[in-house]
Amino acid sequence: MNKRTFNKNCRLLWGGIKKGEDRNLSDKVKHSMLLFLVSHRGPVHSDLITDLLDYPWVHCMGYLYRTKDFLHTGEHKFDNE
Repeated sequence: MNKRTFNKNCRLLWGGIKKGEDRNLSDKVKHSMLLFLVSHRGPVHSDLITDLLDYPWVHCMGYLYRTKDFLHTGEHKFDNE
């Protein structure tokens, strides 16, 4: 997945869609978006977590912290909600 495809899927998932477009993305696409974020060390939104996620792998990548809507590493600072 490249940055353009990732941004397009974000718009489809969280807004900015035209009337009549389907907002649902497949688990495979969501998993690809999650892998894109992990490879770029970004926080992962909880909407992208599916049954395809391998939690031990994500934990060894440093994603040990969970806040209200995100799974993230210690590199990211989020206020406690």
